[in-house]
Amino acid sequence: MCTLICPCDAKFKSGWSKLDEADLNKVKRTAVVPKDVEKFRDKNRNVYMIWKSTGTIFTKFVDCLALLEIAYLKDKDLDPDEVAELTAANRAFSIVKYFESKYKCSGICKPPLFYYFLDLS
Repeated sequence: MCTLICPCDAKFKSGWSKLDEADLNKVKRTAVVPKDVEKFRDKNRNVYMIWKSTGTIFTKFVDCLALLEIAYLKDKDLDPDEVAELTAANRAFSIVKYFESKYKCSGICKPPLFYYFLDLS
C-alpha cells in the first residue's frame, strides 16, 4: 500500500505526514522519495511511500491486495517481498475485517494481557 504498484490517493497524504522518518523506518517505509523514483525500495530496503492524485490510486489496503493477487496469478514482475507479505496478511484478513467493522479500529484494537501461543517469559 502506498507503493509504486499501489499508490495512495494524494488527498490523504497530509494525515500521514505527521509520522516522522524514524517511525516510518521502523516499519520499513520512507517518505524520502527520489524525484524520478524507479525502484521499489531505498538502499536500506525501506519501501517508498508513493502518493498520486490521478490515475490508478488506492485508499484501502484490501484493494491493493486484490490487485497484487491478480497480478501475481498472471505472473507479473512484482517485488517478491511485497507479494509474500500481502499473501500472509490475506490469511488473517477476515479476522481483522471483523474487528475493523465491529469496533471501527485498525486491526486488533487492544493488546491482550497474555499471548495466545508464547509463554509468559
